[in-house]
Amino acid sequence: MAGKEKSYQLSGIQVPMIQRDYAQGRPEEKEIRRRLLKAIFDALCNGEELELDFVYGSIPTIDDGLYFIPLDGQQRLTTLFLLHWYIGHRELDKEPLKALQENVLSRFSYHTRVTSRRFCEELCKLKKVDFKVTPEAYISGRAWFYESFKKDPTVMSMLHMLNAIHRVYNERQQQVFDRLSLLKFYILPLEDFGLSDELYIKMNARGKQLTDFENFKADLFKWMKDEQTPGADEFQKKITYDHREMRYYLSFGLKMDNEWCNFFWGYSKLEETPSKLATDKLVDPFFMRFYNRYLLNRYIANSPLNAEAVEKSAAFRFLYGREGSDTEIKYQHFEAYETHFNTFEVVKDIENILDRFIRDHKQISVMLAPSWSLYDRWNFFDKSVNQRQRMLFLGMSLYLERFDLDVTAFRRWIRVVWNIIADPDIRSIPPMIGVMKVLAELAPYANNVYGFLATGTVLNNHTVFPQQLEEETLKAKLILDDPDWETALIEGESHGLFMGNIGFLLRGDPSLETYRHRLKMAAMLFTDKGSAPECRKGFRLIRAVISKFRVFHNLFPTKLADSFENWQLILRRNTEVKAIIAELTDIEDEQLLGAEIDRTVNAPSAITGYVASNPNRRYKHVHEQLYRLAGFHAWMQQESAVDLKELGERIFIRKKSSWFAWVMLDVYRNEIITEMIRQFGFTFKDRCGDSNLYFNKDITLLLPYGNLNISAEFNEGRMLKIGLREVDNQLENFAPAFNASDGKFNWHAVAGWRYDEVRPETLPEFLAEIDQKIFELSNPESLLSKVRLAVPGLVPPMDS
Repeated sequence: MAGKEKSYQLSGIQVPMIQRDYAQGRPEEKEIRRRLLKAIFDALCNGEELELDFVYGSIPTIDDGLYFIPLDGQQRLTTLFLLHWYIGHRELDKEPLKALQENVLSRFSYHTRVTSRRFCEELCKLKKVDFKVTPEAYISGRAWFYESFKKDPTVMSMLHMLNAIHRVYNERQQQVFDRLSLLKFYILPLEDFGLSDELYIKMNARGKQLTDFENFKADLFKWMKDEQTPGADEFQKKITYDHREMRYYLSFGLKMDNEWCNFFWGYSKLEETPSKLATDKLVDPFFMRFYNRYLLNRYIANSPLNAEAVEKSAAFRFLYGREGSDTEIKYQHFEAYETHFNTFEVVKDIENILDRFIRDHKQISVMLAPSWSLYDRWNFFDKSVNQRQRMLFLGMSLYLERFDLDVTAFRRWIRVVWNIIADPDIRSIPPMIGVMKVLAELAPYANNVYGFLATGTVLNNHTVFPQQLEEETLKAKLILDDPDWETALIEGESHGLFMGNIGFLLRGDPSLETYRHRLKMAAMLFTDKGSAPECRKGFRLIRAVISKFRVFHNLFPTKLADSFENWQLILRRNTEVKAIIAELTDIEDEQLLGAEIDRTVNAPSAITGYVASNPNRRYKHVHEQLYRLAGFHAWMQQESAVDLKELGERIFIRKKSSWFAWVMLDVYRNEIITEMIRQFGFTFKDRCGDSNLYFNKDITLLLPYGNLNISAEFNEGRMLKIGLREVDNQLENFAPAFNASDGKFNWHAVAGWRYDEVRPETLPEFLAEIDQKIFELSNPESLLSKVRLAVPGLVPPMDS
């Protein structure tokens, strides 16, 4: 019966064939070996009891005797065997040593390999050892030590451990054999603790190397037992666990090796591994992922440092891993973790989280999925983790630290958490840190999050994503006033584009009936991929939204992309866009909604924002080009030229980070270019789709004329210059005919104009002046007249 103590008279200990090799003596485990022997000899020399954790196994009857078959604890039992062997040979006389070997040591046997078993048998036959040399040197020189022993990893590891014991013993120079009984284990038989044989595999699927978690766990237990540890009294306090009275830290260890190990083992079998071998499906990485992620989250949430300082801290860099990949973190020593285990409450919170999650994990796993993706499954111990998942794990942890699962309270809490962490602006570490601190502030009220939000307290203390916090506050008040709101709000939040953000549907304190109508109309405007297909034809919806802007300067911070990501962002952030969408969703039905969209994309601009000091900036002209010209807008979306930008005196629509995809909009340069191409035959290839708009900050039109080019150059400011540009070094032959040059190589400008002063009504006059000064042969001062005079027989370009 589990929970009741039993006494056994054991005939021996047999390390079974299924067990791995002895590892604590391996060269690469030098640091682990040093710390273990230090702890052991400190206890022995000081006369202090040292608990070496639990040893699990079965106690079958073999040859009429009871034998302990270790499931977990083989490493420690082997080290204890070697310790007794060495200290017995150093301190005991002939007869006591003989009794030790025959009655105690010879009963310890290795069945992993024949050589391992034979080596242990031969050790127990040695009557005298020369300690002037190392144990390895002495033993390997015996006649019975065959070459095959050197190929047995267990044998070689034992020899290395004996050498290490030899060094420490010589340093201490103290008789300690009579104190070996101070080293204690807690033995837990499988059959007496309700454990199954499958635990053999679970606790030995750790491969050949000592795992990071084994080393971490050993150090954690040592830390919990240390009287200098913060909260030592709590760790030493006796509690009842599984009907047994034991110290708290022992119950924590039992859970780690049993319930928690059992749970993670079930998931380890599902995890994809490169080789698909059973030894790849490890329990230990699951534990380390949990500890690393939990301790990082706790550090962030409780740190008084600002986000930038937290990100730069050594603690963050270690636990976050390289570029957020924490699976590569290598455990070196407990010092890196000790600062995080700064109180007993940390360990107690970990226990609460794991106990409560494992007890109710089926329900919790379902409720952790967001309303817009109910089949989305992620566990905090999965191999990969992103920033959003880290925040979700924190949200879950903060609740389970404090409260047993209440389905209604937890579902409401996770709903609020998701609505906050789904923000598309959380793309870097500082915003993630800011959100974690918000969640930590909300956490004490996680079992009644609506009640706390309704007080408005959190809005007074945070500048992190205040719009979403304001929205959650409003929704909490609505639900508390009328519970029917909750289902309706969740319906809106579950939309695959909105993802928890529906503040634009709540503008103006609508009634529940009005909200439901808005949600119905919003479903006609948007799908879970962005704008609805009918709205995306000709980019009608984004153009309608642009057309309804009333303050010009609000366009500058607004990205004009018709994309899933951009709609998510502007529906959360942009006050004017939110108001426009709310206005559209107030329309009575789908037919009228479509008609209103069609009307607005063809309507004249009603935007304001003229700057009197710069009358040549034509804001309505800019505005209308952004939404009335379907072909140009299609080019904008195709090229991602969706950012409005001021550059000097001009306004461009541009593709971010591009040096060429800039289209000037605030003057009539595009109209001038179109007419110069049509009337004079100039060419220019950088047209915006099938529209009559052109991209590049500086634009050069060319008109071939024999070995020359007539060049019309528009700079990005205000000037148009027309002149000759040479081909094949011919320009020098014509230079005497011209008085004007702008100093460029191979270029003579003969005329210049302010193109920014041109209006539609003055455009014919502007073009006529160009014709007169450049092309009119009846004008002896025109460009073509001078060229023909210098080179008789050239045909004018417009006649060729």
